[in-house]
Amino acid sequence: MQLGRGSFFLLLGLAVSASPSTAGAQSAPAKIVIEHYAFGPPALSVKVGERIEFTNNDQIPHSIVLEGPNGETFRSKEQLDEGESFGVVLSAPGEAVYYCGVHSGMQGKITVTK
Repeated sequence: MQLGRGSFFLLLGLAVSASPSTAGAQSAPAKIVIEHYAFGPPALSVKVGERIEFTNNDQIPHSIVLEGPNGETFRSKEQLDEGESFGVVLSAPGEAVYYCGVHSGMQGKITVTK
């Protein structure tokens, strides 16, 4: 059987429309903001592999130190200035704790589930 030119474009169109889309497949990160010398929210629950993004909304610098459930330690740069963000992905379930490396009273926790 020989396909005409119009048939080729129809088949190509079907193949493209049936393909799974990767655009938008990745969910938005879980967000933790720093404001008024505090993390908000102070407790968060995420799934393994979900991105967590810390954003400093204070006018003064902060830093993030996160101790993951499997013993990993993540550190932002020494001074995260106003408007700057730091992201991390945790690869194991359990409880992670984080704190500000500049202001030790600022703390929070993340529960990581499968």
